[in-house]
Amino acid sequence: MNEPNVLKWICRCLCTVIILCAVSVVPASAQAPNVTLEAKNVTVKELLRLIEANSPYTFAYADADITPGKRVSVKADNRSIESIIAEVLPEVNVEIKGLKILLTTRSGGG
Repeated sequence: MNEPNVLKWICRCLCTVIILCAVSVVPASAQAPNVTLEAKNVTVKELLRLIEANSPYTFAYADADITPGKRVSVKADNRSIESIIAEVLPEVNVEIKGLKILLTTRSGGG
């Protein structure tokens, strides 16, 4: 290989490494942090407010999708927000976009 070809090859390799590093960071940033909380016989709406108070995230949802008046109890010790929602609202999808957590009804019956 002559010198210009070697430089092109090195540039391609560096670009590939940079792209792979950037892509590998994206899934990690799409996960909500873990929280610790205990809530007994609270409404779903109260639970979501409690999670918001213990994290940088806010929730977006339609009342019809989450039944905000439903009473739930949960004890979470350093658990992911997704697992807490899955426990109390198994019929709800959790999608994280930036610092917003979108809650929607699962389609197709589960």
